[in-house]
Amino acid sequence: MSINQHVLVNGRQVGTTLPEAIDARNHRLFVVTNADSEIALVAGTEVGLVAGTAVYLIDSDDTAFGVKQTGNQIRAICTPYQYQIAEGNIAGHTAVRRFGRNPDVAATPETLSAISTLMYYPPAAEILKIRSDDADDDGAPVDTGARTVWIQGLNDDYEIITDTITMNGTTAVDSNVAFLRVFKAMVLTTGASLSNEGTITVYGNDNASKILAISETKNESHEATYTVPAGQTMYVSYLVMSEASNKGSTFGLHMRPFGGLFYTKREFQLISSSLALDIQEPLPVPEKTDVEMRVTGILAASVCSGGWLGWREDN
Repeated sequence: MSINQHVLVNGRQVGTTLPEAIDARNHRLFVVTNADSEIALVAGTEVGLVAGTAVYLIDSDDTAFGVKQTGNQIRAICTPYQYQIAEGNIAGHTAVRRFGRNPDVAATPETLSAISTLMYYPPAAEILKIRSDDADDDGAPVDTGARTVWIQGLNDDYEIITDTITMNGTTAVDSNVAFLRVFKAMVLTTGASLSNEGTITVYGNDNASKILAISETKNESHEATYTVPAGQTMYVSYLVMSEASNKGSTFGLHMRPFGGLFYTKREFQLISSSLALDIQEPLPVPEKTDVEMRVTGILAASVCSGGWLGWREDN
């Protein structure tokens, strides 16, 4: 685009071309023009002549671009910030959605996860053990259940890593890489059943300490846990939780900063009810912080689910 008319700011000509006007006002200028006249606006204040019908804004590379208008009114679509993140429109931002379900909560604290115990946190990155309680979850030789499983987590530097392993039924299989944290597992390929036929559990290297599990037929793990990767901050903007057995449970959102202790940030009690909480001022969670939702049954064998929504962004 070329604009060759005079650009006026506070009644003073600051250039005869758009780049000159931009330089003169330190990138805060945009111009509205028609065939006969031109107006300059600085910080939304009119400082020139009568407005025309075409609007041009200046991007960070000093390039002018048009804005659609209808009846001389700018057309705009306003969507919530998190919608823009979910659509991938904000660089350096990633949506975080954590959901867990524990179908058999004891009267002592447990992670909101299918493992029905407190989650194991390796003190250092270690090779994991993965096995099912059903022999048909086998990829070598292939069988009718889950054949391969994908795992996502963090390495010793708190960087996101992934791995894919081939199942061997009830026999534990080693991960190909060492994990410091694990926060997701999914079935990638199956046999005729199209799902995992047993519960697939991810253990620490001792083949006994439970980290997470894929419940029978679910094809992915459900755990309200997360660890913020290095160089990022997570923001928790929404909490949801439900108790469905009429036995009642206490829900707690717990956070452990790097090198510190777990602290209870929110706590609620529910009996055969649900709660959805929109946090107007999202909770910031620094890098390398462990986050989990824990549940404690008021009576044993309560059925609970819940989690949170938010995002993480580059520091």
